[in-house]
Amino acid sequence: MVALPSTGKATSPAVPPWSALPPKLADLVLRHLPSDADRIRFAAVCRHWNHHIARQATSSSRWSALQPELVDLVLRRLYSHADRVRFVTVCRHWRHVARNYSAPLPPALPWLCSTDGACESLPDSKLYNLRFWDGEYSCQGSFGNFLLLNKEIGSSHRFLEDPLSGDTVQLPIQLYDSRRCSITESFDILKVIVCSSDHIAAMVRFDGDYFNHMVVCCRPGMPEWSTRRPRNIRNYQDMAFHEGSLYAVASGGDLFLHEVTKNSESGEPMVRGDKQVIQSPPWDGLDEVPGNRATGRLVISRTGKLLLVRWIVDISTKLTLHVFEADFEMGLWLQVESFDDQVLFVSSNCSRAMSASVHDDCLQANTIYLIDDVTMFWKFWPDPNAIACMYDMRSKTIHHISLGDRFSETLDAAWFFPTSISS
Repeated sequence: MVALPSTGKATSPAVPPWSALPPKLADLVLRHLPSDADRIRFAAVCRHWNHHIARQATSSSRWSALQPELVDLVLRRLYSHADRVRFVTVCRHWRHVARNYSAPLPPALPWLCSTDGACESLPDSKLYNLRFWDGEYSCQGSFGNFLLLNKEIGSSHRFLEDPLSGDTVQLPIQLYDSRRCSITESFDILKVIVCSSDHIAAMVRFDGDYFNHMVVCCRPGMPEWSTRRPRNIRNYQDMAFHEGSLYAVASGGDLFLHEVTKNSESGEPMVRGDKQVIQSPPWDGLDEVPGNRATGRLVISRTGKLLLVRWIVDISTKLTLHVFEADFEMGLWLQVESFDDQVLFVSSNCSRAMSASVHDDCLQANTIYLIDDVTMFWKFWPDPNAIACMYDMRSKTIHHISLGDRFSETLDAAWFFPTSISS
C-alpha cells in the first residue's frame, strides 16, 4: 500500500537566529574559510558574528599578552643589535621585559665600522650610515660602543659619542709636547678607553711621529691631557684596562704597567710611571726575517685574563699567529692553545671576547676574527679588500674575509660593540 501524503498543514520547526550560533562554532567556520573575501561575507551575515570576529582580531593583536618568558626567549635568539631594537619597539610591554626581566641579554654581535661612517652589522650584513658625516665632523675610529669624532670646521673639538644612544664624552684638545716644551693640538688619538665615568685613557702620537706612542689620561671636561713628564714614549701597539690597571704592549709583546694616580690638589688623574712587567715571548727567529711585519693586540678574556694576540705576515703571504695569557706572578706570557667557548674579535681600535655558545648559529668557538690595517694585509694578499680574516685555533688555518670596496687602505676598519638595549 502506498501511503499518500497528508493533506493536513505541516508545522516546521522554528529556525534559530544567526546570532544563536555559538562563538566557538563561528570561530571554527571562520578558520576554514580560505579567503579574506569569504571572511568578510561571513562577518556581514549578522552583527553578532561581526562583533565576534572583531573581538578575536583585537585579542590576537595584543602583543602585550605574550608571556615574559617567551619575549625573553625571542630576544636571546636575536643576535643583531638592530633586530633587538626593532623587536622591543613593538610595544611597551616588550621594552619593559627587555630592561627588567631575567638576566642581562648576551652581548649582541659587533658591527664592522669604517672611518667614512659606514657600519655593517653581523650576522645579516646590513649596512648602516651613521649621521655624523656631514663635512663638519669626521670619524677617527670606533672604540667599544663609542665613536671618536673630530670637528673639522671652526674651532677644534674632539669627543666620544655613542651613535645609538646619543651619549657624548668631551675630550681634551691639548697635549703637552716635551720635545718643544709647549702645549700643542697637533696629535693623533690612536685608542681611547673609558675606564670609568671620571677616568679616560688614550694612546696618542704627535703629528709625523709614527713609531713613538704615549699613554695619557684625563677626566671629562679637562682642557689638557695629563701625561708623565718626561714622556713615557715607546713603540706601543695597543693598551688595555685590566683589573683596575692600565697596560700597554710595545712591539713584540713587552708589557708595561702605567700607574694612574690623582693629583693631590686638583683631583685630576695623572700618569706616573711605565714599569715593564712582562717581556716579549720568543719569536723563534721570525722577527729577524727582512720584510716581516709583526703586530700585537691585547684582549680581556671572558674569564678575566689578559691575552696577547700576536701575529706576523711575511712577504710570502704566510700568517703566523699565537695567543698568550699574562701570568703576572711569574712575569711571563704563557702560550694558549685553546680558549674553549670563546671567540675573539680583534682590531686596532677595539678588541673583545665573546661566548660562541650564545651565538651558536653563526659563531664557532676557538676562532679569532681579525682586522689588520696596520700590517696591511691588502698589500700582501691576492684580494686587495681582504684586510680581515678568521683564524681557527684548532686547525691553525686562516680564512680571508673580503670587506668589499668600502674598506681599503684609506678607510680603516674596526669592530664596534653596541651597548645592550637593557642597559
